[in-house]
Amino acid sequence: MQSVKYCNEYANIEDRKTYRDRATANDGDNRPEKSAEQSRWSHGKRAVAMYCLLVGATTAGFAAVFIISFEFQGTWRRESGKVALTLQQLNDSKSNYENLLQLEEKYQRQLMDLEEKFRQLNEKNDNVTLQLRNLSEQMKKKTHVGAKQYYHTSTLSWQISKLFCERDGQSLCAWNQLCFPRNGSYEFIDDVIPGDHYVAVSDSYNEWVGIGDFQGYPCFLHSQRWGRPHWGVNTEVSPYKGYVYCCNRISALESDAPDVRYQYIGKTATYASSAAHCANQGRRLCYSWEACKSNVPVLGLVKGDKWIAVRDEHNEWLQIGEPEGRVCKLHGALHGRPWWGLRDDGSLIEPVGYVYCCKNTDESQRR
Repeated sequence: MQSVKYCNEYANIEDRKTYRDRATANDGDNRPEKSAEQSRWSHGKRAVAMYCLLVGATTAGFAAVFIISFEFQGTWRRESGKVALTLQQLNDSKSNYENLLQLEEKYQRQLMDLEEKFRQLNEKNDNVTLQLRNLSEQMKKKTHVGAKQYYHTSTLSWQISKLFCERDGQSLCAWNQLCFPRNGSYEFIDDVIPGDHYVAVSDSYNEWVGIGDFQGYPCFLHSQRWGRPHWGVNTEVSPYKGYVYCCNRISALESDAPDVRYQYIGKTATYASSAAHCANQGRRLCYSWEACKSNVPVLGLVKGDKWIAVRDEHNEWLQIGEPEGRVCKLHGALHGRPWWGLRDDGSLIEPVGYVYCCKNTDESQRR
């Protein structure tokens, strides 16, 4: 600042000198020659002038730099503010996006939970529907044969079971009244009892059928696997017995129609044992024309290659199974009388086991 002040004062002095020199110049040629001192003064003036020019230029440069710097700072502040605002908006957008992702995950989990609950409800509904259907089927079966379950004591015998049912005007249930064919096997009409349990049936003396889950499935005859049980004819305590099933009498003895289903006596069946089985019920073996109508078994086809004894001739058998072209054909006409129909060694034969019993009528009424 001092340099600028000095230059301004110098400029004022120079202005006065210039005015004086112009006035002196008007005097004509009377001006004396410049002395050495004046020459030095002239050089000093130029030096001072140069110095003043330099100071002025520097001052102007600083002023320009200051102005530019001030403008840059203002612009930088404005742009920085815009950038900061943009960054804040980006951060807000990112935060909103993350919140949306979290909400989406939450709703996805809730949707999956709802779908799982609906699936469980559908499974429960299916199970309930199946249970109701099974219960309805069981009630229909029980209503058809009038089967009732009783618990007597673990000392009852086959004879006591029979007398127990007859005391109330009923009869001991037969195997085919307690077990029904289903999906290639047999199903008990009631819930199976946990363990190894049997009930007496009227199919033959001291015959018992499994009603427990010991073997994995019920409805097999004790005689098929282990013979007639010794505990079935005495009153000793046994964990295998205690239950009694009694049925209405009408379906076995009093109906004019034949039995509504086949009876199963096991793979040890022979012609003689089949006839004896029917005789024990006050019935007889059916004739082939009673068992088949229009080449169709009246009780329906049985799965596999199956034969039943018929009364047409001694040791005659009728096909009631599925083999094509042989349904309702007599074994004697196709292959002769079978050797296995007369065996007495107790061996198991796959095609036998079913019996069809008819009510005793006038045997002269044929076809």
